[in-house]
Amino acid sequence: MEVLNNSDFYNFHNYREIFEDKTLNVSGAGSIRKIESTFNFMLWLYKSNRDRLKNLFDTVFDKAVKSERKERVILYAVTAYAVVMEQYDLLSFDRWINIITKLVRNTEIDTDEKFCNSCNAVEAIARDCCKDTVGYFAAVPTIKFFDGYQVSEEILKAKLIKYCSDWEPTLKQAEGDTYFEGQIGFALRLQGINNDSLPLDETAHKDAVQTFVKNWETIQQLLNKNMIAENDDLLKRALLTFGDYSILANSSYTFFFEGGNQYFTWRRLLREQKSFDVFKMFFKEYQKSGVSIGGQTEKWLNDCIDAYQRQTDFDFYGLQEGTGELLYNLVHINGLFKYMWKNRFNIDMGKHKRVLLYQRERLSAEYVEAMSYALYCRLKNNGLDVEYNCGRGYLTEDSSRAFLKAVNGNDVDIEYHDGQFYDNGLPLKDDDKPVRTVEDAFKLLNDQLYDKQVSKSL
Repeated sequence: MEVLNNSDFYNFHNYREIFEDKTLNVSGAGSIRKIESTFNFMLWLYKSNRDRLKNLFDTVFDKAVKSERKERVILYAVTAYAVVMEQYDLLSFDRWINIITKLVRNTEIDTDEKFCNSCNAVEAIARDCCKDTVGYFAAVPTIKFFDGYQVSEEILKAKLIKYCSDWEPTLKQAEGDTYFEGQIGFALRLQGINNDSLPLDETAHKDAVQTFVKNWETIQQLLNKNMIAENDDLLKRALLTFGDYSILANSSYTFFFEGGNQYFTWRRLLREQKSFDVFKMFFKEYQKSGVSIGGQTEKWLNDCIDAYQRQTDFDFYGLQEGTGELLYNLVHINGLFKYMWKNRFNIDMGKHKRVLLYQRERLSAEYVEAMSYALYCRLKNNGLDVEYNCGRGYLTEDSSRAFLKAVNGNDVDIEYHDGQFYDNGLPLKDDDKPVRTVEDAFKLLNDQLYDKQVSKSL
């Protein structure tokens, strides 16, 4: 019992609202019984499987004592299991706590009210669900409070496990990928499996399991933590060659999402149908290529980028003019994605980073920034000394305009808006023709200011 005595788990004042009737919608004299039942369950788990008990303390209890809401909801689920089960067994407990953990991890619980609502949601299903979690989720249409997308995914996975037991260890292994937090439904969708389209019989299920295993191996090659951390820019640029995967951000769409663990992530991209469809094409081509190791993956991604040509008929949610040029530069100019994320969406607020999401009428401002910065990159990459003024999206304020200030000591005022480049407020022209592309602007400035051989074009 040393592991219990040396922890703060039974220092109940740290999270007493879990056990007090005044905070949660639970039955009358349950507080003392809950404590007693939880202690009995811990004692049983200590005798049955000490490693499992240690894992609970390492992953849940230590954080719950520190008042982290999501861990405290999971702790409440442990208590709910202890109270409603007359006989304990590891299989039913692991199934119950595993599915609750996935629901909690993928649901926003950032206020005391949401914390209480989530505990009440756990309480509402515990009595019927703990004894047969798979059967319960396979039969219910939905679960209250928790994220609807994740609930739907858990219902689908429960149906698959109920039909064919081979699914359970396969899905559980995939859910062990900490980046996805158990949200792996996109991998099932890649092979056409959803709540309305399931394999027809046991043989079809077994074949589908094998397909899933192969697909997941490929997913881990593309979207493992190292790849996202080191090659996020490369991944996004290669994906863009397959189509418009932009993510809805409030009332507008954006390509500039964070590849890590913030709200606009690869996980978010794979949830939305439009962006998922683009990823599916990307994934199938990657799988078809037969790439199997990291170095080959990077080469394949670069090959996608090198082969990408300008798109003249691209319609990005009504922003037709100049969008094909924008996409071309986003794909081909290394670092443009990273720059746009850093300067367009992350504003340094001291200890915190604030994510800015623009309304539709502001959407054009960020693409003005992208085009102006693309020209800056072309000139700088050609060995020129370029000064650049980073914009902030408010095009009416001179101090926040995105424009080139100087090139090799020559003062300039070159900016992009309304589908073309301007110099000191006048249209930049080459033989009386408006300069609309980054490449043409680069060639013109290179020839006019520096009288040197132009490096090869993009």
